[in-house]
Amino acid sequence: IKSIRHLQGAARTQRSNKTHSSVVVSLTDARAADDLICHGTSFDGQHFATEKYIPLALQCYGCQQFGHIASACPFKSDPSRVRCAHCADNHCQGNSPLLALHSHL
Repeated sequence: IKSIRHLQGAARTQRSNKTHSSVVVSLTDARAADDLICHGTSFDGQHFATEKYIPLALQCYGCQQFGHIASACPFKSDPSRVRCAHCADNHCQGNSPLLALHSHL
């Protein structure tokens, strides 16, 4: 086993009253990983199904491009690169006229 971590992050999980959580187990051996995916695992006398973890793609909330987040956006100093996630116009998604329209419906 290379590492084990909570899917939502340990700090977020510890702040809640959750009784169940998903974990990501990273293994160094591909065959062992395939075996774990195929057969599941047991912990504390209980059997758990497992599946391959496919992380979500990073998407910037500023420019809407993939591969980085807003705090690391290479275009954050260029206001012309800001894109709204709702309508794709040149403004922050919080200022979208579509939000105002939906709030009046």
